[in-house]
Amino acid sequence: MENFTQHLPMPAIRGGKGLTGLLLEGLRYFLGACAGLASDWAVWTVLFMATGEPIAAQAVSRTVGAVVAYWMFRKFCFRTGGGVAAQARRFIAAAAASWLLSVTVFTALSCLLSLLVRGAGFGAPHWLPLAAKIGSDGFTFAVNYFVMKFWVFVPESGGGADLAGADRQAA
Repeated sequence: MENFTQHLPMPAIRGGKGLTGLLLEGLRYFLGACAGLASDWAVWTVLFMATGEPIAAQAVSRTVGAVVAYWMFRKFCFRTGGGVAAQARRFIAAAAASWLLSVTVFTALSCLLSLLVRGAGFGAPHWLPLAAKIGSDGFTFAVNYFVMKFWVFVPESGGGADLAGADRQAA
């Protein structure tokens, strides 16, 4: 029986993983992201409780979570060998962009929720920073999967998700 994924336009899917392999990779990504998320939330909670500054706590906690996530993604999730320096550079760039995106979304959600809640005649409830944290983390989680899979942890040779390389090979 022919593998239906060979007709899909993504080289990583055509690379022999099949649907089961992709589902397992997705599960490993979820578990790796959960490890990064758990460390992020632990640091955020401690810092927020200690300082009362949710945005500063978010900035520091995302950095800690990124370090944990890199190790998990490299060793456990995408399991790409070699190219540590190149992957680390791409991960740092992606983590910086993710950090900026996360803090921006967190700040925007904090302001928006505050305006909505106060506009409805309520004071600033204690759950606003938590709601902004959940929203910003959910959004960046989804964005990060595609960045990690198709840019950061691409195999250095032999197919994978190097879309530009696949285009050159097809020509």
